[in-house]
Amino acid sequence: MADLKLLDRELLREKWQKTLAETWLSDGETVRWREIPAQGYVGSVVNQKPMVPHKPLTEVRKSSVEEPNWPLPSLQLTQGDFLGDEWADDPSVMWWAFADQPERDAVRMADHIANVPGEAFLAFTEQRVAVVVKSNQVAKETEEPQGLFGRARSVVQKAADNLPSPNHPVSYFEVPMDRITAIQPVHVGRSIPRATCLRLDFTDGSTFFVHSRTKRDPAEVFPAR
Repeated sequence: MADLKLLDRELLREKWQKTLAETWLSDGETVRWREIPAQGYVGSVVNQKPMVPHKPLTEVRKSSVEEPNWPLPSLQLTQGDFLGDEWADDPSVMWWAFADQPERDAVRMADHIANVPGEAFLAFTEQRVAVVVKSNQVAKETEEPQGLFGRARSVVQKAADNLPSPNHPVSYFEVPMDRITAIQPVHVGRSIPRATCLRLDFTDGSTFFVHSRTKRDPAEVFPAR
C-alpha cells in the first residue's frame, strides 16, 4: 500500500500545523499533537463483534470522499480470526476501536475516520481531540451546538466556513478532554519491534488506538503511565 515517506509526512504535518493555527484553533488553544491522514483502514471490536474494515455504526455527516481501492486487511482480521492485538501487525490497518456498544466515543471516532478514508487526521489540543477533515469533504454542520464550549467552537467554525478556500480544516467529530481519561503511547502487536500507537481511553469505557507515524516520540507529549 503506497504511502508518504517520513520526510514528506513531516512536511505535511508542518503544513497542517500552520493551517490549524490560522483557521481552526480557538484563542489560547494550541496543538499538542497531530497524526496526519493515512492510507489505511479502521478496524473495530464492538459488543464483542469484530468489523474489519470498520463501517460507520452511527450517524455521520455525508462525505464526498470515495471508497478506496486499497488492498484489504488479512483474512485473519476480516474473518475475525484473531485473539488480541494482531491487527497492529497488518500494514493496511491504521486505527482500531474497542467498545461495548456503538454509541461510545471510540466507535464514533472510528465511524468518522472510516467515512473519509485516507483524508481524516487527528488533532490533539489542551481542550479536545478532533477528527479533522477539509471543509469540502463533508456536508456542513447543521446541528445547534450545546454548552459554552460548543458555542465558542461554533463561532470559530462558522468563521472558518466563510473562508474563501474550500480546503480549510473543520472538525468532523471531536471529544472534549473531560471525556478522556488517558492518552498514552503503547507498544502493540506481535512483530519485533512492536508497533507504536497512541491509546485513547474514554470515560465511557471505550478505547481507540492510532498508529503513530512521526519521528518525534509521543512519550515526550504523553508520558506512559
